[in-house]
Amino acid sequence: AGAVFAPSRVIAEGRTGALEIPLRGQDVRTGPNTNASPQDIRGMVSAFELAWTSDNEPDILGGEQEDVLINHADLRYVGITSDYPAQLARAGGNVTTALERTTVYVGLATWGAWSTLREIAFNVYFDVDRNGTDDILLRNVQAGTSSTPPLDVFWAQVINLSASTSVYQAPVNEFYPSNAAAPFGFPVRNTYVLNNNVLALPVDALAPATSVSLGLSAANTSFNFRVETVSRDYGLVEVSPRLSYNIAAPALDFTGGFTALPWWADFDGAAVPMTYNLDNFSATSGRGLYALLLHHHNAGPLFRPQIVCVAAPGLPDCPVEEAAGAVGGAGSASMADPGGPTMLPLTGYAPRAADDGSVLAGSALGVGLLLMLAAVALVLVRRRKR
Repeated sequence: AGAVFAPSRVIAEGRTGALEIPLRGQDVRTGPNTNASPQDIRGMVSAFELAWTSDNEPDILGGEQEDVLINHADLRYVGITSDYPAQLARAGGNVTTALERTTVYVGLATWGAWSTLREIAFNVYFDVDRNGTDDILLRNVQAGTSSTPPLDVFWAQVINLSASTSVYQAPVNEFYPSNAAAPFGFPVRNTYVLNNNVLALPVDALAPATSVSLGLSAANTSFNFRVETVSRDYGLVEVSPRLSYNIAAPALDFTGGFTALPWWADFDGAAVPMTYNLDNFSATSGRGLYALLLHHHNAGPLFRPQIVCVAAPGLPDCPVEEAAGAVGGAGSASMADPGGPTMLPLTGYAPRAADDGSVLAGSALGVGLLLMLAAVALVLVRRRKR
């Protein structure tokens, strides 16, 4: 396991621009072979615009020790992004074509790790027409059939709530974890889905062939969404407020011009590219603008998700404790030049898997010190919701 982190603050100069978020620390890089057996592990970070934060939930089960048991379902961060900006450029400005190729990604982090995603259901509800009624459900499911044992392969399932139709969109984190031949042409990469507390769930922006998507259009690129978590053993744990997002007007974009989920190599000396448009951010809530980085291969639940404050004139101030390690604006970093971002290779996807019933709905000091600190902190953190 690794210990790679970004600075806690970046400085944006001007209302629009671009910069790189440098990465430093002990990375995971066992070798170059990621697509065949034996599969090497290479650290990965995914990037989102932060949508919501939640403190460690107290007093659900009535005691400190008991509450630690539900940390695997207790949300800490919710992020959102899409590859629409890259798809629009690829489509030569054709909005409909870009929407048909676009995927929206929800990034989730909890306060504690799950052993397996069978323990927890992440339910993301989308209100596409913003009339107060949920239209689409996105959730994690487990591979398996009635005649075969469950597999440790988890998928994102998309359900049209009014039509009661569904598709299996893609594997959780958009990579198939096995060295075996991946179905439907998905790329293979071990993203540490087990014993983790961060993940990404994808959903198509527009899929006319299946009618199971967000159904966005040139006239409507916005939606509301909320996240609900359910523990298999303890029931409903968390429900976020309704959040909103416009894929055509993101405040932060991390695609770097590439399509698909913005995955970047989580290596010491690498970087995450970020373009920003501060005119697309509403500061009426009083909360600042943040990037959410999910370091999928870092050690310990507290060290995998990281928020990076964007500091700029007109934005709420970054907290004082997050002022250290700031990155200069206009692409100039106060840390040594990391040499630019390293994009993880992705191949084009084949058509999405149809819902044929074959998938069951499911629910530096050293790494040892980091794990110990994480365990202690999870017990001690006892704060109320913001």
